[in-house]
Amino acid sequence: MQNYYLLLCILFIFGTAHAQKYSKAKTSYCIVKGTITTTSSYCGGARPSEEMIEELQKPKPANRKTIYIKYGSKNSSSTKVIKKIVTNELGQFEVKLKKGFVYQFMDDWKSKPFEVPKNTEFVIWDIACFKKRYATPDFVLDLKKNKTGFVEVNYHQPCFYNPYCGNYSGPLPP
Repeated sequence: MQNYYLLLCILFIFGTAHAQKYSKAKTSYCIVKGTITTTSSYCGGARPSEEMIEELQKPKPANRKTIYIKYGSKNSSSTKVIKKIVTNELGQFEVKLKKGFVYQFMDDWKSKPFEVPKNTEFVIWDIACFKKRYATPDFVLDLKKNKTGFVEVNYHQPCFYNPYCGNYSGPLPP
C-alpha cells in the first residue's frame, strides 16, 4: 500500500512539473495598437492662405492604409512579411504580436524586394539615399523590452518636384 502512495506522489510531482514547463513554453502575445496619419506639402497653384498651409501640415487619419510588419529593426529584401494590416477610417489598427521579438512596420514599397528607380528626363535618383531609406523601417517596436506597444507613423506626401532621394530638374507648377 505504501508503494501505491509513493507511486501516486511521484506521478503527481512529475505531472505538476510537466504542466509548469508546458505553460512556460506557451507563447505569450501582446495586442499592439497604432495610428497612421498623412500630411502633405503645398505644391503650387493659387497662393494658399496661412490657414490652408497649416491645414496641409496637420496629420490626418490614413483611411484604409495598408501597413506591413516584418521581424527585426532593419529592412532588407530577404526579410519576409509576417503580417499585413489595414487601418480603419480613423487611421487606427490593432494587431496581435508575439512578445519577445523586435518588429518593423513599413509602407507597401518597402515590403517588396528593393528596386532601383529609373532615372527620367526630369528626375535623377540618389541610389545610396534610396537604399538607406529602404533599409530604414517606418517604425520599430521592441517587444523584448516592452510589455505593450503603440505605433504612430505619419506619411508625408512631398511635391512631385521635391521627391525623397531625387533631384528634380523639370518645369515647376505655376
